[in-house]
Amino acid sequence: MATSVEQLTTASLKLANKYNPPIKLKKMNQHNTVEKMRRMRLSAMASLYHRTLTEHLYQDYSLDEFLSLLVDTEWESRQIESLLHRAGFRQAAAASNIDY
Repeated sequence: MATSVEQLTTASLKLANKYNPPIKLKKMNQHNTVEKMRRMRLSAMASLYHRTLTEHLYQDYSLDEFLSLLVDTEWESRQIESLLHRAGFRQAAAASNIDY
């Protein structure tokens, strides 16, 4: 009797959530954490964390899943910045500036 990858993934997530319950942070430390992230130049991570606190996003994520999300967001932001810098565009442009 073969089990599917989806069943194994679901079972492992349930087990991980059992041992890594959702995080509940004290309000006093939240502002300090965001400020420290900004000072360490983790701007994408700080922005997502701040949005998470104000909009109550990702409350059902385990610590591992939430940390992974924060790190991936920062990584992708830096990759995009690096690509834009290496592209050497003469002007900064955005799709929202296009007149149709």
